[in-house]
Amino acid sequence: MKLKTLLLTLLLSTSLIGTTYADWKDGLDALDKGDFKVAISEFESSANRGDTKAQVLLGIMYGKGTGTPKDDKQALQWFQKAADQGSSSGQTILGLWYADGRGAILKDLSKAKYWIKKAYENPDASANEVKRAKSKWESYELWKY
Repeated sequence: MKLKTLLLTLLLSTSLIGTTYADWKDGLDALDKGDFKVAISEFESSANRGDTKAQVLLGIMYGKGTGTPKDDKQALQWFQKAADQGSSSGQTILGLWYADGRGAILKDLSKAKYWIKKAYENPDASANEVKRAKSKWESYELWKY
């Protein structure tokens, strides 16, 4: 009985991963073609299942108004979701928004320090993301807060 449950769980989680990847890839394809409406739909589908890359990309699209009216609150929600799930990109961007007081966020260098530090210390961060976080840490002098 336990083996049957385990196999069923593995099957279901594998199918969800495939669906999330398919949505992500379809979203990238649509974005490359300039079909922003489809891209947003595909990314939202993937992001709602916890895909942090899709969450960050949606945050960027809403923050810049790419294919959608600019919506800083919506962008912030996606960045926050990604950051909370451990995305170093989400953490860095959220930290920058706090450092600058961007959009729906009031400037708060203490929160900027928290998120930039999390990105810098994130074991899953790429070398470029660590370099970016370190650069922002220095330029905003976040060690002071």
